[in-house]
Amino acid sequence: MIENSKIHVVNGILMDFEKVNVTRTHPIVDKDKIDKIINRKIFELYCVSSYSIFKKISNSIGTEDLSETFKEILLKDGSSSVRMIDISIKLNYFKDFPFKEIKELMEESFNNYMPITVLKMMVINYLYMFPTSISEKQKICALLGISVQFQQIIDNKSTQKLIK
Repeated sequence: MIENSKIHVVNGILMDFEKVNVTRTHPIVDKDKIDKIINRKIFELYCVSSYSIFKKISNSIGTEDLSETFKEILLKDGSSSVRMIDISIKLNYFKDFPFKEIKELMEESFNNYMPITVLKMMVINYLYMFPTSISEKQKICALLGISVQFQQIIDNKSTQKLIK
């Protein structure tokens, strides 16, 4: 599906890029730079789409009451997408932060930036939504390579937190 729609996405980005380039005093004309920008935009689009799908699924089926069912599903299908859904459910509905699950998926995905990026998005959302001690926040940020300064910016914007 991604490959089939890529040309349409690229054309849309190119049209936006041309509009921006017209207004710049020093337009970007280097083909390699343009290709990098387009590829980064496509990657970001797919990460946001994946994140949205995982969140929709986890919000639809998530509850701590079904933890045994989720364990059974993970035993039958331990694919990274099923594990991402499980992590998303745990971030939203379970009391304890899923350090072990995130660490394992991060280690297995070290060369695959998409799951790592989507995991970071999930965790940033978690830190935005739920109260977290400074020490736990530092541990979480260290695990995922998220800068603590970035988290402080989120904390300053997020005045009301949900309680699980």
